[in-house]
Amino acid sequence: MRKRVIAIIVCACIFVLVIVLMVILYNRNQMKNKIDVTSLKGVTIIDLEPIEYVELPSVLDNGAALTATGISYNTNEDVFFIGNYGKATIDDSQFYPSIISMTQGFSCINNVLHFDVGSIDVQGIAYDETNDSFWYTNGDSVINCSASNTRELSRFSLGKYSRYKANGICIDTNDGSLWILCMYKYLLHYDKEGILKSVFDCGYIGQDHICMDSEGLLYISSGVDYHGDNNYVICIDKEANIKTIYRVKGSYAIEGILVLQNSLYVVNDGLYHEAEIRNNYIQIYNIP
Repeated sequence: MRKRVIAIIVCACIFVLVIVLMVILYNRNQMKNKIDVTSLKGVTIIDLEPIEYVELPSVLDNGAALTATGISYNTNEDVFFIGNYGKATIDDSQFYPSIISMTQGFSCINNVLHFDVGSIDVQGIAYDETNDSFWYTNGDSVINCSASNTRELSRFSLGKYSRYKANGICIDTNDGSLWILCMYKYLLHYDKEGILKSVFDCGYIGQDHICMDSEGLLYISSGVDYHGDNNYVICIDKEANIKTIYRVKGSYAIEGILVLQNSLYVVNDGLYHEAEIRNNYIQIYNIP
């Protein structure tokens, strides 16, 4: 009996080890297929220096950590929203997800919309003015929730694209559809009912967050240079063709981007990522 138990334990350990190795190899292969923007031919990289630095709190009033995972904006009320994973360090066993609303200038917190502890992996947020709600992804699904009480309104799965870990989301400023950026490979275009409209190969190193400006151009973040300036915001059209690449100096741990008129807001989570600037902060840039 004892030998049988030992054999079962050994088999279980081997199975877990195989799974872990498969995940590691998968992630390595994904990284090999990613594009370094500096290797692209015929595209000029424009260096942007920040014009304003705004430090964000690291801890909320209830003691929960602020770990930014996206930024959005309500034009009617002039309010910014920041998605919060709610985990101070990678090793923390518990997390406290929320969506935080802040006044213009990020001078103070208006409200914190809490989810159940450990319930939601908030990745990317997009405020929807049509029904006062938020869209976000948890990596494999897209969720729409009420902006007043986090009540889930709808949800759809990313199906076969779930394995590529969706982190960024934005609403199309022209038709209200949804753009989803996967961390590993794809840019996906859905309507709000979850019908897939188009798929684009998109594999830039460190791609994470996405936004759209009022002219219908998309911007995606790229780069994982936590102690250097090789971090970028790439402007593309709706066919995923590159228009401009910006190197965003001083942004070492990009966890959210937003374009308003000629201003680019980049949320950084340097505390969680132990980056060059070990704070939660927003860098603001002028887009030429």
